[in-house]
Amino acid sequence: MSVIVSPLSGYPPEPTKRYTVEEYRVLLQTGTLTEDDPYELLEGWLLPMMTIGPEHGVVADILRCRIDEHLTSPWLVRPTTAISLADSMPQPDVLVVRGPVEQYRHRYAVAEDIALVVEVSDTSLARDRGFKQRIYARAGIEQYWIVNLVDRQIEVHTEPQSDSESPIYAQRATYGPGQSAVVRLADVPVFEIAVSELLPPSQAEQ
Repeated sequence: MSVIVSPLSGYPPEPTKRYTVEEYRVLLQTGTLTEDDPYELLEGWLLPMMTIGPEHGVVADILRCRIDEHLTSPWLVRPTTAISLADSMPQPDVLVVRGPVEQYRHRYAVAEDIALVVEVSDTSLARDRGFKQRIYARAGIEQYWIVNLVDRQIEVHTEPQSDSESPIYAQRATYGPGQSAVVRLADVPVFEIAVSELLPPSQAEQ
């Protein structure tokens, strides 16, 4: 079975195919794709995942560790893994879900399980502000963070407008150097993290 990948935007140069979540799962179950292959399903399109640079990985690791230090039952933080939504199976960099973890042994997390998704963005910034914001808002996920490596800031998106024709988050707060962002779970503030802890000044700024 051949897999055709759509471009990120515009019309494909020749006829292609959009996949349902069920069809995508078949690709995984049959080994046509594996979870280690660098693709994710976004709004039915099978898209290549962006290249991850060194800082991207470190920032995601720091954030996962900091969140994990403050979590109490039933919440738990998971590493990069696919989640199952209506027409998409994105793979956020950081994911906070309701436990226990054993319930995910034979299924993916769905929107009702999720308290927070985080994308660490450099080359993927346009996709994370576009495709992924729509996807997470449409699913009604209450809190979506973009850790923006390009502009050295954290963008916190809340109040998903899932019923609108063009789903989006109604509220966006941006935190830069000298500020802190608050991690909330089920609308309860859990802890603050300083922007400088995740995004120290770049080499060009030093």
